[in-house]
Amino acid sequence: RYAPDRFHTMKRPYLLRALRSVLHDRSLWLWGAGRLARRRFGGLTNHGLHLAGFIDVDPRKTNRTLSNLPIRDYRDLPDPGSSFIL
Repeated sequence: RYAPDRFHTMKRPYLLRALRSVLHDRSLWLWGAGRLARRRFGGLTNHGLHLAGFIDVDPRKTNRTLSNLPIRDYRDLPDPGSSFIL
């Protein structure tokens, strides 16, 4: 058995490859602006992916910014044709 952080580190290359194959010109949004989502997926930007922002259900987090990126309300999703939500 191994720690969850090690598990996600092992999966990262496969996730990066899959994201690059579907993103093309689409923006990448992360579902969740909490600590767990940021810790699990925050490293993607270190590998050349640009994060457009976050989507969250918590009204205390939405309509704010986190690391200079917008946090959108889940009812205000970006256009599916021009974005990808992880």
